[in-house]
Amino acid sequence: MKDNQFRFTNNQLLQPFQRFGVHLGLERIIALLGYLDNPHHRVSILHVGGTNGKGSVCAYLSSMLTAAGYKVGRCGSFLAKVAA
Repeated sequence: MKDNQFRFTNNQLLQPFQRFGVHLGLERIIALLGYLDNPHHRVSILHVGGTNGKGSVCAYLSSMLTAAGYKVGRCGSFLAKVAA
């Protein structure tokens, strides 16, 4: 059995749901963000996701950015830590 035998693109997986009214693509969210004057362009955010290592990566990035003079805030597991 080959590794890629069960690999599908998102489009292949989601395409069948279009008949139920699912609209693929980002056009609607892009339009909404435009209507809201693109608030995501005014906020600097790093989103760290994954299963393992997020705490270490966030600690490293926080230390590095704080040393560079940035104000850093971290939020994880419903705990917020802010360094000024």
